[in-house]
Amino acid sequence: MTIVSQQEGALEYLKIEDHSPLTEIASTQPLALRVINFAWTNASTEPTEVQAVQKSINEVIPKLLVVFKGTDAVTLIDTVGDLLPKLVSEVWFPNSRLSFSPNN
Repeated sequence: MTIVSQQEGALEYLKIEDHSPLTEIASTQPLALRVINFAWTNASTEPTEVQAVQKSINEVIPKLLVVFKGTDAVTLIDTVGDLLPKLVSEVWFPNSRLSFSPNN
C-alpha cells in the first residue's frame, strides 16, 4: 500500500496489465481494495493520466463485481463510496466542464 500512496507508485500500478492477483483476494482481504483505491485516487491527480485511470476502473470494477458476487459486498460498496469523492472530476466527466468539489 505504501507504493500506491505516492503518485509515482500509483502511476506504476496503472501500468500493470493483470490485476487478478489483487482482485481475486479482495472479498477476503479488504486491504486489496484499499490498494486499488489509493492507486486510482493518487494517479488521477496527474492530468495526463486521467484516461489511464478511467481505463483501469473500467477493467477492474467488473472483475470486483464477479469476486463479490454472492456476498453482501459491503466492503466493496464502502470502498467505491469512499473513492468517488476523492477522484478528480475529469475521471467521471471527461467531456464536461462540470467541476465537482466535495467542499461546495
